[in-house]
Amino acid sequence: MKKEKYISAIFAFILWGTWSYFINIKDENRFVSSFFQGIASFLITIFMVHLIVFFNRLFINSSAYVVAILTVMITSSIVFIGHLLINTQNIFYTIAPTVIVSLLFSVFMAKKVSKIN
Repeated sequence: MKKEKYISAIFAFILWGTWSYFINIKDENRFVSSFFQGIASFLITIFMVHLIVFFNRLFINSSAYVVAILTVMITSSIVFIGHLLINTQNIFYTIAPTVIVSLLFSVFMAKKVSKIN
């Protein structure tokens, strides 16, 4: 499981970092935005499952959807604030696909974790 987690994180870094680069291609800050999005995606991919497990334990008998939405709200807020701080030109288009994929992944994982517990 550890190997797959890190392979997924590397894939997230490449995919979403590249996405950010092309979405912000006309911006002088495209390299910084791209690197930030890649690093954020890498770390969030590793961290997200732990956060889902934490919320599942914290909110006993809660809906998997509540756990997933809470997880995505926190991780997306961190990425949004980071892009604001580094002055990314197209924040919405930069993070929208990652938020959608994160939500789908979080719902899937939250349901899986709730069945285990």
